[in-house]
Amino acid sequence: MVSTANSHESRPALSLVKLYLAYWVLQHGAPADKARVENMIRFSEDGTATDLDRRYPQAIPEVIGQFVLHETHYPGFWGNTTTSTEDLARFTSAIVGDPLATPIINGMRTASPVAADGYKQDFGTSRVPGVVGTKFGWDDNRNVHATASFGNGFTIAANTYGAASQLTSDILGAVRIIADGIRNSGRQPSPLEQQILNFVPVQFHDPARQAIRGAEGSVANAQLGL
Repeated sequence: MVSTANSHESRPALSLVKLYLAYWVLQHGAPADKARVENMIRFSEDGTATDLDRRYPQAIPEVIGQFVLHETHYPGFWGNTTTSTEDLARFTSAIVGDPLATPIINGMRTASPVAADGYKQDFGTSRVPGVVGTKFGWDDNRNVHATASFGNGFTIAANTYGAASQLTSDILGAVRIIADGIRNSGRQPSPLEQQILNFVPVQFHDPARQAIRGAEGSVANAQLGL
């Protein structure tokens, strides 16, 4: 795992908590409810999440226990759940190859350009080179944004207090800084570090690019898992 210093901070999970809810429903839910999971992820359907959370109040707490998500807290309603990018990246990494999670993965791979509430889903970790699937999240006031993504051999999650464009800037900057640190270390990259360098294009190593706030220890919260 490669992360920013605050990747263990529990922040608003936003719609990314639908990943946790969806997994439990696919394990234990009624067939009709399992059939709703893919579109809940694809379109980020709040109504579906609210209904499933009401039907299965044990769902998110049990997934927290199953995946040992110590930085995730469920206060009784999915929309008020908090989680960390550490937990999100580990969870996403765990389910990417799980056949049970296929509807979740398909929903992330085919995320709608526009969510059920009309918000554009085109920001954050989805913009990292090599990403093939993403779950997007935002608060009602558009003041907090988060994403979790996966690609070939890696998962990545990020959360920023700010606009969607800020999250995108934050995460691309974080990836650049991580890659720059590896390149400038003067040693042979480990296999894990080489994977990072392989999927970060050359333009992200441009020192003229502005360093993001999160990498300086304030706003961004990012976790990269390989």
